[in-house]
Amino acid sequence: MVFLKDKLFTNLRVLVLTVLSGQLFLYVLDSFLSSKSSISFVLKYNILFLIILFLVFLFILFRFLKLTKRLFFARRLDVILSFLFSIFVLLEVNKGLFNNLDLNLLNNWSWPNMSLIFFIVFVIVSILLVVNSFYKRTSNKPIFISDDPEGAEDFLNFKKEAYVFAKQILNNGSSNSMVFGIDAPWGIGKSTYLNFCKQYWKEQKDLIIFDFEPLRFEDNTEIFEVFINGLIDTINNKYYYPEISESLNKYRKLLKAVKFSVFNFDFSLPVNISLDNVFKSLKENIKFLDKKIIVLIDDLDRLSFEKVKTILDIVKKSFVLPNVSFVLCYDTNNISEINRNRHEKLIEYSEKVVNIKKTLTNKRSLLKEYFYNKLFTEKDESIGEYFSKNSEESIKEALEVLFNPSNFVEYVNYIGDLRKIKRFINIIKMQVIPNIDFDLTIVDVDFVELFHLILIYINYPDVFRKIYITETDGGRGFFSLEIDYSKSEFNYENSKAYNDYVKDFLPEKLFLLDKLFSKKRLSLLKTRPSPKFEATAACFNGGIFGSGGANLEVYLNLIVDSRIPDVLQSYSFFFQKVKDFSTSKKSIDEIMESFKYEKFYKEEEFENLFSMFLNVLFKNLNDLINFEKASDLIEYILLNIPKFSLLGEEAIDRGLRKRLILDLVSLLDARGWKDNKGKNYNNTEEYIIQIARRILGEGDYADKGIISILSKGRGILGIYDLFLFRLYCSPDRGGDFYNLTRALRYHFNPSSATTNTHNLLDGMREISQKAFNIFKDEYINKSINLFEVIDKLSLDDFYGYYVKYNKNDPSEIEKEELFKNAVISFITYQIANAEIDSGVGCGLYDVKGNIDKKGIRKCMNEYIFNVCFNPAKAENIKYFTNFLLINLVKGFFEEDGSLTPSLSQISKILDKDSLLNYWKQNKDKIIKFSDGKNVVVRTYNYTASYLQHLPVLFELLDNELQKRDGEIANDTGNKVEPKQVV
Repeated sequence: MVFLKDKLFTNLRVLVLTVLSGQLFLYVLDSFLSSKSSISFVLKYNILFLIILFLVFLFILFRFLKLTKRLFFARRLDVILSFLFSIFVLLEVNKGLFNNLDLNLLNNWSWPNMSLIFFIVFVIVSILLVVNSFYKRTSNKPIFISDDPEGAEDFLNFKKEAYVFAKQILNNGSSNSMVFGIDAPWGIGKSTYLNFCKQYWKEQKDLIIFDFEPLRFEDNTEIFEVFINGLIDTINNKYYYPEISESLNKYRKLLKAVKFSVFNFDFSLPVNISLDNVFKSLKENIKFLDKKIIVLIDDLDRLSFEKVKTILDIVKKSFVLPNVSFVLCYDTNNISEINRNRHEKLIEYSEKVVNIKKTLTNKRSLLKEYFYNKLFTEKDESIGEYFSKNSEESIKEALEVLFNPSNFVEYVNYIGDLRKIKRFINIIKMQVIPNIDFDLTIVDVDFVELFHLILIYINYPDVFRKIYITETDGGRGFFSLEIDYSKSEFNYENSKAYNDYVKDFLPEKLFLLDKLFSKKRLSLLKTRPSPKFEATAACFNGGIFGSGGANLEVYLNLIVDSRIPDVLQSYSFFFQKVKDFSTSKKSIDEIMESFKYEKFYKEEEFENLFSMFLNVLFKNLNDLINFEKASDLIEYILLNIPKFSLLGEEAIDRGLRKRLILDLVSLLDARGWKDNKGKNYNNTEEYIIQIARRILGEGDYADKGIISILSKGRGILGIYDLFLFRLYCSPDRGGDFYNLTRALRYHFNPSSATTNTHNLLDGMREISQKAFNIFKDEYINKSINLFEVIDKLSLDDFYGYYVKYNKNDPSEIEKEELFKNAVISFITYQIANAEIDSGVGCGLYDVKGNIDKKGIRKCMNEYIFNVCFNPAKAENIKYFTNFLLINLVKGFFEEDGSLTPSLSQISKILDKDSLLNYWKQNKDKIIKFSDGKNVVVRTYNYTASYLQHLPVLFELLDNELQKRDGEIANDTGNKVEPKQVV
């Protein structure tokens, strides 16, 4: 019987090989020890010799025990007995090997001493192994998620299903050969599923699992030989069964010998050994082993056509053996892509090979849960405090959008399996997290927008590069939306370049772009988008409503450079502050104080912080701010306004201090009153009258009226604030302050109900007279020269407390002169002007009463000429000449931008007759003062000089004076015409 013959041959081979190899070893050892030089070496290096001898002994013992274990579990006691018998033979044959050796080594070292040395060496090696194992266990947790199969965690609920499948593969212990298939797309979790199967099989007895990975041997043409060798090693690693190895080797050689191919023609050669006999022997040996062999073949769909065909032939034709079952893992869709010309045959053939097929799918809810767990539950030190509670909630909301049942079918190609999700999370960890050490929700980052851009970054890098190139470094309008003002204010359009770029895109590629940039996402908006949307939507990239918010560029820089969005420019951060102010009991003082505890806080940035806070507050004024909170903010502004700058970076007169005056007017109009329910709904005159009382300091606001607080004890810049506030209250300025202007009008004349010119004057009368009387008390009555006071102002006064500047910068000195002239021009014009032109001139009214005979203008002119321009002081003459030059009229229609000397502008401030009288009386002093001086006077609109422009102005004054007095200009009768000078 072939089976018994194989057993006898194996035992005989073990006996002969062991005796021969052992005898050869002992012969070499005997020769070595018989040599005098060898004995001298041993005596000299006896410890080293013992150690070497011990290590050789350990190696032989270890190999023997390992082999014995495998033989025992293979139930091959016959082989173990053969091996022990061969050892006994060796010992008997060489019994007197050391009898004739006279070695001092054995005399000096007793067996207990040698045993102690062996024990010490063993302990040292053990300790080293334990320490090494400890350091391996405490290695740092990785930052990124590897593509290796998941461990014990069953994120996809595969375990129960895999255990059932693994049990079914055992086929109730039957020896029938079966082929099972696992049809699963790449990344769906197939390897994790198989690991659970292996885990189940590991708990069973008498199983051999051969995990064959043909992809590792793709370049090896002898895939069949690799398979046979792997199977032999797998069986021998667990059960030492030489007959199976022998049979498999013979089977491999015969299969290789009987068939070969030349130019696609198959040939066969005669052999002496019967293939059927070898195969029969192999079957009997495997059957006798009585162990279930499960062969796992993964990644079948990643091989070439030829390799797939070879594997299927192995399974179907060559290895239909008892107790051997196969599990083939593949993706049918990918197999169909292997060699398109023959894919149908390959699929058909594979279906014939596979007896039972299992198809794996992922559940949407489990993928979402896995995504969330990998971001939050498995938090590690590399992430730090990035994932705050707010971040978690925002990401949850974003995941709900992506994994929503109605949307998920569109996202399956991008996040439809574990591999894609791992790649997505790794990109977040690598590109978004590194430089961020605070809650991302405090900056303008919408995770839905960010996630869509990351999906483009991962799946369509060419498109992402195009977005980055066209929408950063000042670029915009290729992908980002632009407003078509020719149609309507809120008509957003995609650029022609964008439409041309995407017209040939496949639907799945266009889907992500449309989610971000298509104008359709805004088609339902009939009004301006919400402030939050405007600040975070990636379809905007600056220029929208003049906000300058480059949303798309912020996202792109975050993904590409891990660049942190600027908190000071983030709507979301300030919205949280505004919301905290509106919903808590905190005062505005406490809210502004809280800025000091932010990581990025610098005192010189406080003005910008407050400005951004107000920007966001006014965007949400109707939803968040009530009367009480508005009153708190009004008081804060009034108290702190001198600390803020009048000078701005982009425009010299655009500092926050000026803007705060307008904000006061806006707050008063919208929230500076309340109805009988404490709300701002019923804006009838009986309720809005509170605005006028607050401005004028009456009733509940006695001694704390706004016009009084703005100017009291704050010098000439307080007067500037006062008259700027008065100007913004004027209804013809274009500001939509309906409640405020009605309140002022109603306060003066309760019967006033219209907005005609008369009622316009009524509305501004009280505030104009009160403002002028404040100025009169501070300057006119005390004969304080307004021009001198302004001339003594410094940049510190203009910049306030928070803004720092370079005092040695020449441009700052120029700013100082510009703004001094602007303050002079503004205050004098607001008080002395008697016209109605984008504001009612204060000079139109009397100092008191309602006759309106321009009493304020007359009073102001007397003050200016008698005090400010009093020629008794040479400095006052300078104020006069400079005042002439800052009130030139710039010729806007001349191509050369020439300055046209005219009295039209200065006459709006100074009474013409008073001006001419002053010139007539002080002409010589003025000419003498200014003659030959190379003085330059700067304004926002132009630069004038004494040498170039004063002579022309003087001629003009002479001409006007002669006209008034009826005198002839000169004896020749030539008429003096005003000249134009550049």
